[in-house]
Order: sequence, then structure tokens, then C-alpha cells
Amino acid sequence: MFENKRVIIFDIDGTLLDTLGVWNETDARVIEMLGHKRHDKICVERETFLAQNIEGDTYFAYSHYLKERYPSSLTAKQIHAMRGEIATEYLIHHVDFKEKADLFIKKAKEMGFILAIASLTRKKDYLIYNNQNNNISSKCKMDEMFDVVVLKEDVEKIKPDPEIYLKVLSTLDVRSEECIVLEDSLSGVRAAKGAKLDVINMYDAAANVDREQITSLSDYCVGGFEELLVQLKEAKKV
Repeated sequence: MFENKRVIIFDIDGTLLDTLGVWNETDARVIEMLGHKRHDKICVERETFLAQNIEGDTYFAYSHYLKERYPSSLTAKQIHAMRGEIATEYLIHHVDFKEKADLFIKKAKEMGFILAIASLTRKKDYLIYNNQNNNISSKCKMDEMFDVVVLKEDVEKIKPDPEIYLKVLSTLDVRSEECIVLEDSLSGVRAAKGAKLDVINMYDAAANVDREQITSLSDYCVGGFEELLVQLKEAKKV
């Protein structure tokens, strides 16, 4: 898995961090504040919309979608701001690393791997994770561990377009065969494969609707970072 690799590239939400509940709860609260009842298809609705809208300000476009799907007197701009305020509280106080993700990062860094992030997480959210979320920053300061960080604002097209991964390769001046990617979602796996990268699928329940396609496209599938730590240590012996 890690043999002959120099670079490990990580997605953030759903891969490094357990954020499934955050975005589902955020959208559930938004829907309620628009005067409608929450339901159990929120995650599917959001992920389907984002997968089909990969250019421009996708989250503002998503707010337009919410206004059309759940009519209210609020404008899309107001919905966008409200969603951001709700999400920020969760991002600061509730998000945490997936189990042993911080240990994996530290071990990989110690072994000399180049570490990079290729994530559609917004810069302001990344800064919250790094500077305001004590669950995360007390375990691992991400800006001290990663050599390159490419986020949503750094690209024109979002996953499944491969632009974000191609930008990481260009910035690091490395070949695709020297790298391996950790991704949780179908759009992320497609983006990485579009850049001709080997992909490890990190299980996340939010992606279960696409599980069959994810499994068929990914080079490896793991349930968590404990498995990856074993593989990392084995690679050191080669």
C-alpha cells in the first residue's frame, strides 16, 4: 500500500475528521428554521447536489437550492449566512479526528513521508479546525504537519474534477505514481483517479449510498486508521 510512495494526500471532512453529524445536523436545523420538518434524506440531497454542481460558489448555490426545496421568506443570501453560523458552532466544539487519525499523521511524518491536503473544506473552516477547535488542535496542529494544503478557494472546479489533485502534484513537483490518496466519498475517489493516483478509501457512513461504486474504483478500502497504521509500519520493513 505505502511501498514506493513518497507522498500521502488527505481529504479532510469524512476522511481525517468525523464531520458526518455536523453537516447533517446543520442542514436539519436550517430546514427547521425555514419552517419545514427535518428528514433522513438530508445527507443524500446535499451530496447529490454538490456532485452535480462543481463550478463557482457551490455552497451559495446550495443555499439557492435550499430556498427552492424548502420555500420561505428568507433570501438565499440569508440562508447561506444562517447555515454558516450554525455550522461554525459545531465546527468549533464538536468535530474531532477520526479515531487514531492524529497518530497516523504523526507516524507518517516521523517516517519521512511528504504530507498534503487536497480538500474542498473552506479556508475559514480549516482555520477553525487548526486554531479554534481544541479537540483537534490539542492532538495535532495540522498546519505544522502538512507540507502543502490545497482547499476549495484554491481551485476553480471541485471534485470529482481532478483539478485539486493535479494542483497538489504540480506544487510538490512529484509524479502521480509517487503518491497515494486517502478519500471517503465517491466524488473524491473519482477526482483522485482522474489524476491517475492510487486511492485508499477511508470508510465513512455518509458515503454508504455510493459504497459499491467507491469499492470498485478504489485501489484499497479500509475501515479506519488503525488498519492504516499497521500497513504503514509494514511498509517500513520493506
